[in-house]
Amino acid sequence: MGSRLDVVRGLLLVVSLAVTACNADTRPRFLSEPLKTPISKDYRKSIADWAARYFVEPSSIHDAYISQPVPIRLFEGVDVWLVCVEMDARAKGAGYMGVQRIALAFNGPTLIAPLERSSLTVRNEDCNRQPLTWRRFVELERIR
Repeated sequence: MGSRLDVVRGLLLVVSLAVTACNADTRPRFLSEPLKTPISKDYRKSIADWAARYFVEPSSIHDAYISQPVPIRLFEGVDVWLVCVEMDARAKGAGYMGVQRIALAFNGPTLIAPLERSSLTVRNEDCNRQPLTWRRFVELERIR
């Protein structure tokens, strides 16, 4: 009788651990101190180069803004600079998609962005989790 109870307790423990793991908070943690490695001086150019490849009609980008870089610690335990971009662009063969916010990050000189290969990820909703300081991003609007 005792062994059946032990088996049931063991199964309950496994199930509770699995549920806990599925509900883990994977959001990055915003850091209060700057990172030891400063963000690349040409990070804005890196983002513009990425956007030229990412968007079907990059020359249609308008109303572009960029956030000041903020240090975050990703779920994977890696510290990166989060940079958010807000813009509107035309979809392939269609009208404008509406204003979008896209989360990007820099791990040293490496850009972490949508459709770029990386074991690290940032999510667009991370741009809405904390008030950010925004400024115009005219270089993005001048892509040809």
